[in-house]
Amino acid sequence: MTSFALEVTSIFVGNMTGSMLLGHGAQTCAKKMAGYCSALQLLHHHFEFEYLIVQISFLQGLIHWLFAVICELLLEKTGETAPAKRMNKCLASWLFSLVLFIMAFYNDHINFYSDYASMIRRFFVLLFKNYRFRPMSLMYLPSLFYSFVLTWKAFSDDDEQVSSN
Repeated sequence: MTSFALEVTSIFVGNMTGSMLLGHGAQTCAKKMAGYCSALQLLHHHFEFEYLIVQISFLQGLIHWLFAVICELLLEKTGETAPAKRMNKCLASWLFSLVLFIMAFYNDHINFYSDYASMIRRFFVLLFKNYRFRPMSLMYLPSLFYSFVLTWKAFSDDDEQVSSN
């Protein structure tokens, strides 16, 4: 468990450190001819939507995976002993604490936005501003809608209704 937690932390902090190193050039350098002191500033200015996709996808993917592990630990297994249940709750608690630490660390080291919530808001603003009425939207919007319908049915139907259909 400690190895797993340390590896996750290593990957996360390594990613954040790379972002910090690339993004904090403005305080220490004179503007270059291109008008940017760091590669991350250039990326943010010209490819903000792509920057947000990468940042949000990485963090959300990590958090979703950690929550999946937490759920797996908390679900009771057939024949599970009381000490095993206590250990699983303990491990799930540590992982939840890790998720909270990661979110706090991310908010303290984020570039260009005040916090993660403002980053998410900006992503949706850019999404709706730039990708509402594109030719491919005639294909992906109905597909997205249908996927939502199937997801709703998958989580709302009980076994009796499913077997009768």
